[in-house]
Amino acid sequence: LKIDSNLATAVRTFVVLIFSWGIVFATGAQRGLASISRRSLLFLILSGLATGASWLCYYRAIQLGDVAKVVPIDKFSLVITVALAFFLLHEAISPKAIAGALLVTAGTMLMNYNMRRANSKAVCSALYVTPQPQDSIFLDICTTVGYNRNIKGAATSGWPEQKM
Repeated sequence: LKIDSNLATAVRTFVVLIFSWGIVFATGAQRGLASISRRSLLFLILSGLATGASWLCYYRAIQLGDVAKVVPIDKFSLVITVALAFFLLHEAISPKAIAGALLVTAGTMLMNYNMRRANSKAVCSALYVTPQPQDSIFLDICTTVGYNRNIKGAATSGWPEQKM
């Protein structure tokens, strides 16, 4: 069953709206509404618009593309947030945060890396010309994605002969 991405976003937003205001009233936080400055209110509204646009784009991307590729790109916003916090807000970034951001970056790249790109064929070609034992995983990846060539030295390296 396919649901329109805009409708899904509207339903989700309605649930979040009800839930959020329920928490505000349950904790008595509604008394702070009058103390929000115009500037803060402007940024809250802009943030809400950005969040809404982000949700619309996210659900549309999931509807059009592979979830396994869309979600890592969406989660990459964590890395952008950490970088912006460091460069624009001059926040201190812990080594743990840097390591986490690097892992998210590596995971995003790994899950969305397309070995069929033209420049990847050049890498695969170079590996096929003079294979070394440590290159076996790269050769396996090249053959898995469909870039097959005869491997020089395959008989001595223990790699199976590949046919074009």
